[in-house]
Amino acid sequence: MEQHWAKKFADTRQPVFHNSNTVGRAARFYSGEEGDCFVSDINNAPVRGPVLELNSGDTFNCPEADPQTNGFTVLTPEEFQFYLVAQAALAHGLKESMRLGQSMKNTSPKNSILIIKAILASQVRALSSPSPAPAPPVEPPPEPT
Repeated sequence: MEQHWAKKFADTRQPVFHNSNTVGRAARFYSGEEGDCFVSDINNAPVRGPVLELNSGDTFNCPEADPQTNGFTVLTPEEFQFYLVAQAALAHGLKESMRLGQSMKNTSPKNSILIIKAILASQVRALSSPSPAPAPPVEPPPEPT
């Protein structure tokens, strides 16, 4: 019997993207057989089927015979490295944006967070559209007074 693809992923710590917008390295495979079941955090019941756990702790049922049908895309080491670097750059940019918001008069931390959430949602919508419109020119923010 051929080894389940998710077991191979876990054995090799394969970097993957899941269509739930989750990225990580495969960390553990649960076969769903007696003694090797993932126990759900939601209802404390064992899952009687294959489950793949990522290094982030996210878990996914994997009943289908191939990764794509289960919502997974295999990432190359370079693509995973890009994910890590881009995530760090975005975190740095968000931190700087919060600092900018805090330096401006009449800008509360709570509303700064709401504004940044709206900006991120707008960016996700733009990236997800079939034919993204060209980005408007970006002007540097005014110097804090």
